[in-house]
Amino acid sequence: MHDRRQTTRQRVEWPLTLVFSDTGHNLRVRGYDLSSGGLGLLSPDRVEPGTACRMKFRIKPQPDDLGVELEPWGEVVQVSEGEAGVYRVGVAFSMLNREQAGNLAHYLQSLGHASRQATTA
Repeated sequence: MHDRRQTTRQRVEWPLTLVFSDTGHNLRVRGYDLSSGGLGLLSPDRVEPGTACRMKFRIKPQPDDLGVELEPWGEVVQVSEGEAGVYRVGVAFSMLNREQAGNLAHYLQSLGHASRQATTA
């Protein structure tokens, strides 16, 4: 299988909500990896590739930080069925404003720094 990812991914484990633009339906999912280009999600429901959605999630550069709420738009680019009927869904960001992109870059940098510290300790 060809990996289409073009940016470095960081592991995450947090809940988020997808809001589908065509129906307004909300779906609770779990993020498992994040990059400046998009999110890897675990979903209880199948989501069709090409589906547009808005994601709602909070990033926290530090554990005691209140964090920043992000609500970027994206498009489902990949779906595969995983174990126990859970779907792995890849969503590419389609719209990030400058502030969101800056907050995301700072968060990814903090995750990368923490990851490097853990491997050298």
